[in-house]
Amino acid sequence: MKDKFGKFEEDLTELQIRRGNNASQIILQKDFLKILDEFELGIGLYEQNSNGDWSEINLDPINPNNTPIKTPCN
Repeated sequence: MKDKFGKFEEDLTELQIRRGNNASQIILQKDFLKILDEFELGIGLYEQNSNGDWSEINLDPINPNNTPIKTPCN
C-alpha cells in the first residue's frame, strides 16, 4: 500500500503542477477522481455545503469528462 500511495501522490502532484494555479475546482476534482479510479485505493471524494449536508462526488459514468456528479449522502 505504501508504494501504491507514493505513486498516487507523485502522479497527483505532477498533474497539479501541469494544471497550474489557474485550474478550476471542477478540473481538479476530475483529475483527482480519475487518479483515484486508476489506483483503486478504496477512498472517495466528499463535499460539505454551507448547510452542513454532505455529498459524494463521482465522475460521470457515461462521460468522465463531464462535470462530476454530486450525490447527497443524507
